[in-house]
Amino acid sequence: MGNSPGRASSTLISLWYSKDQACIVSSPVSGKRRGERDGCGGTHRNGRWRYRRADPGNCHAHRAHIRCRRSGLGALSGAPYRQAIDPEGTLVAMTHVSEFGVLLKRLRRTADLSQEELAARAHYSVGYIGMLERGTRLPLAATATLLADALALTDADRTLLIGAARRHARTSKMGAHPQDGSRHCPFIGRARELAQLDALVAGYGPRLYMLAGEPGIGKTQLLRETTAKAEAAGWYIVKGNCLRSTGQAPYAPLLDALLACVQTRSREQLCTELEGCGQLVRLLPELAELHPMPRVEWTLPPAQERRLVFRAIRRFLANVAGPSGTLLALDDLQWAGADTFDLLTSVMHAPEAVPLAVLGTYRDTDIEQVHHLHSMLVDLSRDGLAERIQIGELDQSEARALVMTLLGNATVPPETVEHILERAGGVPFFLVSCALSLRSESAQPGKPAEIPWDAAESIRQRLAALPAETQELLGVAAVIGQLIPRRRLVAIMQSLGWDEHEIVRAADRACKVRLLLEHSPAIYQFAHDLIREVVISDLGSAYSTMLHIRVAESMESESGSQPGQLAYHFAQGGQVIRGRHYLQLAGDHAASLHAYAEAEAYYRSVEEQLQAGGEDADAAGVREKLARVLIRQAKYPQAVAELEPALVSYLQSSDLEGVGRALAALGDAYAGNCATEEGLARLQSYMDRLVAGGLSSDGQARLYLTLTELFHVGGRNTEQLAAAEQAASFARDTEDFHMMAEAQRQKGLALLALGLADKAAPALLAAIQLAEKAGDLWQLAHAVGALAMTKRIQGAHRDALHYFDRALALALQIGQPTVIAYLTFLRGELLYLMGEWERAYAGFQSSAQIVDSIGSSWASLYPPLGLGLLALAEDDREKSKRYLEHDALEAAIQEGNLYVIRWAQPSLAERDLLDGRPEVALARLEPWLDRPGQVETDVDAILGKVAWAHLELGETERAKEVITAAIDRSSKCGNANALVDCLRVQGLVALRCQRYTAAEEAISRAVSLGERMPSPYDVAKARYAYGLLCIAQGNEPAALWQLQEARDICLRLGEGLFRKHIERELLCAQANS
Repeated sequence: MGNSPGRASSTLISLWYSKDQACIVSSPVSGKRRGERDGCGGTHRNGRWRYRRADPGNCHAHRAHIRCRRSGLGALSGAPYRQAIDPEGTLVAMTHVSEFGVLLKRLRRTADLSQEELAARAHYSVGYIGMLERGTRLPLAATATLLADALALTDADRTLLIGAARRHARTSKMGAHPQDGSRHCPFIGRARELAQLDALVAGYGPRLYMLAGEPGIGKTQLLRETTAKAEAAGWYIVKGNCLRSTGQAPYAPLLDALLACVQTRSREQLCTELEGCGQLVRLLPELAELHPMPRVEWTLPPAQERRLVFRAIRRFLANVAGPSGTLLALDDLQWAGADTFDLLTSVMHAPEAVPLAVLGTYRDTDIEQVHHLHSMLVDLSRDGLAERIQIGELDQSEARALVMTLLGNATVPPETVEHILERAGGVPFFLVSCALSLRSESAQPGKPAEIPWDAAESIRQRLAALPAETQELLGVAAVIGQLIPRRRLVAIMQSLGWDEHEIVRAADRACKVRLLLEHSPAIYQFAHDLIREVVISDLGSAYSTMLHIRVAESMESESGSQPGQLAYHFAQGGQVIRGRHYLQLAGDHAASLHAYAEAEAYYRSVEEQLQAGGEDADAAGVREKLARVLIRQAKYPQAVAELEPALVSYLQSSDLEGVGRALAALGDAYAGNCATEEGLARLQSYMDRLVAGGLSSDGQARLYLTLTELFHVGGRNTEQLAAAEQAASFARDTEDFHMMAEAQRQKGLALLALGLADKAAPALLAAIQLAEKAGDLWQLAHAVGALAMTKRIQGAHRDALHYFDRALALALQIGQPTVIAYLTFLRGELLYLMGEWERAYAGFQSSAQIVDSIGSSWASLYPPLGLGLLALAEDDREKSKRYLEHDALEAAIQEGNLYVIRWAQPSLAERDLLDGRPEVALARLEPWLDRPGQVETDVDAILGKVAWAHLELGETERAKEVITAAIDRSSKCGNANALVDCLRVQGLVALRCQRYTAAEEAISRAVSLGERMPSPYDVAKARYAYGLLCIAQGNEPAALWQLQEARDICLRLGEGLFRKHIERELLCAQANS
């Protein structure tokens, strides 16, 4: 529908976008689809959206939203707005769509004049007339008057034209944003670039700096930050920016920048600043409306006129200079024309009467190698006048700081922040978009993260500028994944009808614009996850499904393809059954790599598919595998829940081997959850029937190994040793090194617990060799840890620390949390013995954190045990009661955990003895002595405290009897840690009997052994006993020395339990001396 002369053109824009629709804009010029006319429409190819290449990014409202968001102004409110951008880049929203330009064009055509003829009559350039008609320049009322005269308009048409110009002027003033929107976005990082640009601000170095980088990398922010510093340093700033739609206008963006500069000056300033600049009117006819300018009537050769115009521009820039000079700040110069770069070259080469400098930005992804901008940079840099600064991504810490600043007080989980950083990389625009989008959705934490619309549309603009084959290639690459093998990409593209030459050129083009990167010579990757997400989101579902099938089939033909990726692509391609096979293989592969959480996810997917298809009978094997990885993650109740229906399925199908495997796994789950009696009952109720039914040697070996673990956790070490011998016998029949290693390890543990450390060590070394031969890291970690414990018992503390470090490294590699927590505790307890209490405390705390993360397990009691032992030694009664007595001991008694009970009670008894309560100490210890028929290693430490309690009760003969037996058994089994304390108590018993020589011999052995291990706390206790002996002998100097040594050790450790007794004796000895 056309517009009559008497009616203002005020048709509103309607804009929408989807995969199935072009960008449609209703226009006052005609009833055509504006999207088609401006080149921002699109078509489908192969079922997916294809951007039209004719004039990418020329949809005005679309670019308005993007530029508005980037400049910090937010989105336009509502679709029916058309943007105009003033010379400084501020976006102005108007409800009138180029009313003046449309009217001028109609009136010119009515007068039967061309743009050239009208320009000659009005003494304007042809380019200026064209910009007025396109609406990319806003006219002044005086301009409209000159044009009305040149067109010889009637009074009515004249009034219309001048009125339209005035309405534009009012709208421009009302829409101008009062502040620089970029200031709302924090400026973070860029220390290196700012340091380089400090030379420009200080007025030395090259006169032209170009900031180059991909879209959104932060060039404009850096330009604004630098110009702000330059302005504060005394530079006068002339700002300009190119627009995609007006980039080819003559001398853009310099003309708009100069006009904006002129419009801010008063008439008095213009009188001075336009002196000698008469030729400016050739480029800026508006000057005649703002200030009287001599009209140039003569015609000069183009080259001569160009020279004079350039000189006038340089003169004007010098006239308006601040104390430091004039700085041209020009953004987005990739869209500028050759004449702009000729003018900049002229400015840079001119004699420097007044400092003139240029700071520009450009997208190096948007220009070809042969470009006027590159030519200018090469020429100027050769003369030392220009420098190019490549702007890269923010580093990880800067990106995180930017996101956290933007999120402000919004409650966002740390993993979500990490996801933003992973998606956006270090591109500030992407980071800002994701952070602001997340902040607006922070009230909906369960909502999946969507692609921010402004980031998505910015990426789509970049895609739209690419040839069809490059867009097609990026779609295929996005489906393949983040890492794209070149061979696979070429094969799939060829299957879609592209030849190899086109494919290679398309890939090179995608790399040049930095949508793809060359990860290695044979592999591409997307520059950022967001780019891939946008490409995938724009693929049609049918086309995407077809591509996933092509990718999966291509991967099947390749050797070494990851089964998880194959499963994913087949599933996305709708071929669930083919995908299920690879899902299970992916779970097996992940489990073999000890990636148990990943394996769990794969197995659960298979289980869910089988259940959904009513194939429960086939799910038993998957449930069994799932239970195994759950046990490795200490998820014992969940493992039991998976194994019970698996066991039922095996029983129903009379699958003896399956029943045996399920029972063995159930036993392991019960052992892990400390439900040993229940686990033993389940296994023993089936074992006879399974053996009678013909269960294989492999199956019987598994069951006996499970029994050994149940006996071990339950403290039934004699039965553990017997079951380990049986398991070893069956494992040898199968020649299964995994089970042979486990049998030897369980044998070693049983021997160690039974006080036979010298026999345990060879068994554990054999287990280590078998585990290494089998490549079984799980068994290896456990066997090395057990050997470390053996060395600790034998008093070889430095060797023990070495083995604990190795075991812990292996446990971390396989990722089993309970083993990591237990080994971390054991290592901490060893450090406690070695006198490194701060490191011991850190280890106990770390173990506690791991235990808290996995919930209840057999390892749960050990971290509070360690923290309690340390608190007790520091004489922190409140903490020791909470950790040692309540969290560790009471829970251990309730669970029947003898190991923890026998570890905790001797230290508590020691406290009771020092407090003068020997009867309490004896009552605490006696219930936990050797069980009938057994000699147990962890009882050795109890016996020394029992003898001490009898001594304090006056039962000297009983004390002598007990301590003699304790030293004998500790010496035989090589339990040096128990022996060193028993020797100290033996010395105290001899001292009470006034057998000073025997006392000195026992205590001297204790000091020597403690220093050799080393165990400084035991040395301090022994020297305290030595001091008491010297006092009894009347040797005050020796007593003082021994007591001072004991006190110094306690002070260094931070010990408080013995120290107060030592200091009391020391004061008495000092007084007596």
